[in-house]
Amino acid sequence: MQVSTALGVHLLRIRRLGVRIPPGAQSEHPRKDHPARRPRLSATSDFLETLPSRNNDPVLRQLSGTIRLDLRDGKVIESWFLQLDDGEVKVSHRKGKADCIATMEAKLSDGLATGKLNAVSAALRGEIEIQGQVALLLGFQRLYPGPPRDRAGA
Repeated sequence: MQVSTALGVHLLRIRRLGVRIPPGAQSEHPRKDHPARRPRLSATSDFLETLPSRNNDPVLRQLSGTIRLDLRDGKVIESWFLQLDDGEVKVSHRKGKADCIATMEAKLSDGLATGKLNAVSAALRGEIEIQGQVALLLGFQRLYPGPPRDRAGA
C-alpha cells in the first residue's frame, strides 16, 4: 500500500532526526480515534453536535425517545444516534436500535441542517426513508433552521 509505505519512510526520516515518535503513530492501521476514522465534518455534524447545548429549547423539552439518522454517501453510511429526554440530548455515532430511524443521502441532511431544504417536503417526496415513530421525527425536524432568507431579516 503506497500510503503506509510513504508513512514508513516519513517515520524513518523523523527517527533519524532524533524526534521521538508517540506510541501508536507507527501503526499502518488507524486507531479508532484517528482522524481518518472520524465522521466527516459537515453542516449536519455542526448542527447535531450543538444540540446538547440547546437544553433550554422548548422543542427539545417536548421530545423523548431515540432517533438514528443513517446518512448515505455512496456506499458509506454514517450513523448518528440521538437520545432525547425532556430537553437533554446525547449525540453519538453508535448504530443501535432506535424509536425512529431516518435514512437519507448525506447531501440532503446537510441541506436540512443549513435550512436550504425542508424535512417534511423531502419525506413527502420519498427522499427520507422513515421507520418507527414518525411523530418523533416530525417533532425533531422543528429544530432545523428555516430557509436562509428567513434568517437574514431576523
